[in-house]
Amino acid sequence: MKRGTGFIDADKPAYIEYFNLFFAQPSKNGFILADNIFFMAKVLDRGGEREKCKRHKAFNEFIKNRKDMKKYITLRDGCT
Repeated sequence: MKRGTGFIDADKPAYIEYFNLFFAQPSKNGFILADNIFFMAKVLDRGGEREKCKRHKAFNEFIKNRKDMKKYITLRDGCT
């Protein structure tokens, strides 16, 4: 795998930590793909207050607030 490139589809509560591991060695054309960011649309539901939903929401906010990268989101269960 190319430096600064990664695919995150593992322990959902640790997405921020996984992201930081990949982003610690960025490359000019590298990418990081995070799967299932909407947690079966439960993250988008106002009632989604389960711990997993909170952690997914925290990851999405973390990515949204970064100014040092381009971000793209797909539909369905979401990939960033």
